[in-house]
Amino acid sequence: MSERTPAPSTEIWDEEILSSDGLERWDGEDNVFRMTASISPIPTLKDLLTGLAQRLEVWESPQDLERLYPQTLRTGFQMPQSSEEDILNEFGTLEDGVLEPAAKEHFQEIHIQQFCVYRAPQHPQSPGQFEYLSAVVSELAPTEDYTAGLAEPCWLIDGLLVYRGLVRQIFAAEVIAVEIGELGNLEAHSTEGSIWIMTVESEKKNYWYRLQLPSKVYLPYWTNFAWLADFAKFFLDYLCIGNSVQLSDFRSKFWTWLLGLHGEKLQIWHTQCAKRTDFRQHVLSYAPFLYHEACVLGRKGTTNEHASRMSHPIWVETGVVKASQTRRAALKSLKTTVTPNIAASFLRFSAWQRYNLLEVLPLSSQVEAYRARKIRQWGFPDKFKVNQREKAALILEEAGEQNGPVDVSHAKELLGKVVVVRAKKDDGQYEFNYAWVRKTMSKTISVIWLVLPSDTICGSRGDATVSYPIGNELFFSDQCSCEDIHIEDVVRIVEASVLQDPTAPGSELFVQSLYREEEEAITNVTESELSCRCLLHGQRSSEGRHLHPTQRGNRPKLRGLSLFSGGGLFDHAFTSNGSSEIVFAVEHCEIAARSYQANDDTNCTQVEIGSVEEGLDAFASGRKPLPEIDFIIGGFPCPYYSTLNVFRDTRKSQKNGSLLANMLSWIELFLPPYVLMENVPNMDRLRPNACRQAICQLVALGYQVRKSIHLDSRLGGASIRERLFVVAAAPGVILPDRLVDTHGPAGSGLRKIRTVSEVIGDLDTIENDTSINIRDPSHVPLHRLGLDFKRQVSYRSLVRQIPTQPECMSLSKTYYNGGLLPHQRRFFEGNLHPTKQARNSQCLRRVDPDAPFRTVCTITSPMDARFGGHIIHPLEHRTLSLKEGGRRAMGMPDRFLLAGSVEEQYKQCGNGVPWAMGAGWGRNFARAWFASLDRRAQTQGEASGTASITWNQGDVCRVKTSTPKEDADVIVQKRRGLSSTLYDGDGGGGGDDGGNASDSSVEIIEVRPVKKRKADCTLDGAEAD
Repeated sequence: MSERTPAPSTEIWDEEILSSDGLERWDGEDNVFRMTASISPIPTLKDLLTGLAQRLEVWESPQDLERLYPQTLRTGFQMPQSSEEDILNEFGTLEDGVLEPAAKEHFQEIHIQQFCVYRAPQHPQSPGQFEYLSAVVSELAPTEDYTAGLAEPCWLIDGLLVYRGLVRQIFAAEVIAVEIGELGNLEAHSTEGSIWIMTVESEKKNYWYRLQLPSKVYLPYWTNFAWLADFAKFFLDYLCIGNSVQLSDFRSKFWTWLLGLHGEKLQIWHTQCAKRTDFRQHVLSYAPFLYHEACVLGRKGTTNEHASRMSHPIWVETGVVKASQTRRAALKSLKTTVTPNIAASFLRFSAWQRYNLLEVLPLSSQVEAYRARKIRQWGFPDKFKVNQREKAALILEEAGEQNGPVDVSHAKELLGKVVVVRAKKDDGQYEFNYAWVRKTMSKTISVIWLVLPSDTICGSRGDATVSYPIGNELFFSDQCSCEDIHIEDVVRIVEASVLQDPTAPGSELFVQSLYREEEEAITNVTESELSCRCLLHGQRSSEGRHLHPTQRGNRPKLRGLSLFSGGGLFDHAFTSNGSSEIVFAVEHCEIAARSYQANDDTNCTQVEIGSVEEGLDAFASGRKPLPEIDFIIGGFPCPYYSTLNVFRDTRKSQKNGSLLANMLSWIELFLPPYVLMENVPNMDRLRPNACRQAICQLVALGYQVRKSIHLDSRLGGASIRERLFVVAAAPGVILPDRLVDTHGPAGSGLRKIRTVSEVIGDLDTIENDTSINIRDPSHVPLHRLGLDFKRQVSYRSLVRQIPTQPECMSLSKTYYNGGLLPHQRRFFEGNLHPTKQARNSQCLRRVDPDAPFRTVCTITSPMDARFGGHIIHPLEHRTLSLKEGGRRAMGMPDRFLLAGSVEEQYKQCGNGVPWAMGAGWGRNFARAWFASLDRRAQTQGEASGTASITWNQGDVCRVKTSTPKEDADVIVQKRRGLSSTLYDGDGGGGGDDGGNASDSSVEIIEVRPVKKRKADCTLDGAEAD
């Protein structure tokens, strides 16, 4: 085909439309179907089948026609003269004359062989296609008299009816009910031979068709359904004999009971599911079908039997019975509950104020007492008590206006003082900065630069909305301060509290923390660290300064509170090394909460299904006692902050973004020693910058804070998902190290980045239309490609045309390479928006097998041109499966359980944090926690059994040294002896944490004084060599 640009289309399309109104006729000249008047006022089923057959012949590939559709839908097929009604009348005349219809409680049965079940032409999805009987069961939902639940029958069956020696063929019989026998019969080993269907015609005579051997082409559908029917029987049998059956019973207990009951008769059935003994994911994946069969069984037994069967906890655990009566409409209008300080912090967020999103909660006396105890326990300063708005900026401005040297007789009068110094710029103007004098000569001083909050991660350049709430605080800086400053450039001496109580009388400003610019962190600091980094011997950053034990020993676990918990992927990865546990979690989506609980093997987590707004209110008011926790973990909703959000200014979107303020309020309420927050990196780029405002609030509370962005594939994960993390630690504990890359490109010296082919290469081949996979319920396509009647195309056939070589081919590339069939080219040229027609369009694009996965989303959209279309399997003609594109892409262990439909499970994956990230943070937090406990124990004089490096903040003293040129005064720190220390540990933690996440190395194995030249007596003598 010659290359050309397709004609533009004004239609924007993202979802398949799989239905058509009226009849179409085939126009052989133009090779298209055209709408025409109906042959009759109401088309007959035969008319509909004939029209569908004509379309399928053009739109579907020969392979798919043979594999997915019945003989009835072959072009030229002629319906037999005898109808189903005629055949049943013939059967009724055998032997005893015409038979009257049987009573409802008694029925006649007729065997049906070589059968296949398929969707009727008027079915809203994939008309004409074979389907599992489980899908028929779920849609029909028969009532007690077996009348169809749908407005009209949408399922058809072909087959051979066998009755008293007569064999007759029926076609397109309309199915209205499916019945599975032997449910609740413990003596029966299978449902084989005990599955019936009823049609419109057979219902008139109360005849049931007993399903026997299927047709060869329908055999895969029947085999999988028969296995599932047996599983439903075994499941319900277990409920009959079990007491308070729970999901955990199906880890191994169920199989042990089943094997003991049926023995070798289960061999074939057990082999079909790969001889698994853990059936929990099967229960979760097929819960709606199991529940439906339980309800059907309930109509046959007594009321007490049915009530007992439906009372088991497993129905709630799987999510098919809703325990939570969440008022979704009310939640949408619910305001974001916050504490007073948090509300004040976000006053400049005009959209939040315009929509009146925040509701301020008063704190009860019980909460205030709890907070006071936490402040003492973890050493939090109360900065809000001494806050003077804009004081630091005002003093600097006044010093600049005065711009005159201070009156001092000797430089040593400035030692240990906070001063304002001036520096002349190239244009002759002066700039003014704060500094702390650490060393003096006769006419010069050496300083540590001090910075305003706006010059740290508490500020956002060019964004006046971000405001640090404490106006009289400065921060030490790790900027180079090697050059001495003449005392004539000191223009003001400021009364300030340095590394002391901020409430010290007479202090205008206070300084307590160090801003580490390259690390993007604000940390604790001791005077021994206050030296120019250029003079240090060894690593200057805070990372590696602390020796972190890797084994918990007899130390207590970290106890966590989780917010916006989702399916629990982040939390369970974090706790996977066994050093921490979540004791309380809040999640508003019930099906996601059921996934969370399913993976809580120790049953240690209280999962609250509800909103974080109501949860905060319950704790703040004192209605609920506050649990004892050591960290808060959570990822507040990211859609507001996402680059894909083009409706950011709506109330719904702004409400979504304001949940950050709610999470900060939980932190202010509980004041845990540790905090871990996550979201998309774009959160730190938007205006107003909510990320920086959140950091402002955490630092104002007294937390040490680190901000970092990490890429999943660089940490051993399988995707290019990037996440922003904000880590906070109370003053009384050690701030966890940032994650360290373990994987990288060739030549980086790191391990090779994992690729799609490596991650999914072990999985079985499946088809586009696989919706039951008894070997692995999660290994089913995320999106079932089908027909689009409106646009006269089969997306399944389109994907077949997209070659697997070269790699990463897409619909548009295939079109421009001449690879589409004529009717597919017309579809491309006449139905797609120009963005979908572009050469770089992602529509139906195959995944690159030699690269990591793209970022996992929450919905699938194979025809999305921007992002979502990059979801086609690299080698097979289908979308990625849930296991491939959801679970494996997120690094989720195969044992991890997910509740809900395929769509719901994929959404939980997309809302999660990759396993490698969560596991890496879990290890780093555990090490920091253990080291903090050891340090606190040693400080308190308690024997912890493990040595640790500690130092005490002693009194400041002056030490005078002589140099050949001049005298020098310096500030030094009284400290106890520092000994060589090395922790033992295997470096891997105490449990299964995924094995691929970041692992922080211990870099300091010895601490000793560094020899100093007499002329340069500074404060770095205790640093590592």
